[in-house]
Amino acid sequence: MRLGGLVWLVIAMTVFAAVTLSGCLSGGEGGDESRVSSLVIDFKGSGGSVNPGNLTAWTKEGGAWSVETHSNEGHTMWIFNNVTSGLTVLDLLERCAEIGAFEVSTKHYVGMGTLVESIDGVLNEKPGRGWQYYVNDQYAMQACDLFEMENGDIVTWVFADVSDLPR
Repeated sequence: MRLGGLVWLVIAMTVFAAVTLSGCLSGGEGGDESRVSSLVIDFKGSGGSVNPGNLTAWTKEGGAWSVETHSNEGHTMWIFNNVTSGLTVLDLLERCAEIGAFEVSTKHYVGMGTLVESIDGVLNEKPGRGWQYYVNDQYAMQACDLFEMENGDIVTWVFADVSDLPR
């Protein structure tokens, strides 16, 4: 059986449309423009408005977010699991701020990148303590808007004493 030119054209257009729309309709999830990662925010005794003094975990399962809270001996930590965001550490933090309903304040420095100045109202102290991040337990030596993640990365933001940072 031989297919006519019109049938081949319709098949080709259908395949092209399906491939093109699959990326658009998924919102880029899993594609080159997004990452699925996890984020930990460790307030180190400096605040956190959601369930202060506890460990609170947001987990995406089956398209919906669930939230669990556990006692953490007065230590506020937030964990966001299976988050789809843009490519950078800053994209992930901003997406988690949407999910957890908290604010992130940043300042961009030309030629250097973006510095996180506060998370959930906890401001960097000068001198002393401030927000620092790690990717897969490795201290990041790059601005958060410049660090591109891989799928499955675990990003940890810590309100740390400057003297505790790796040199």
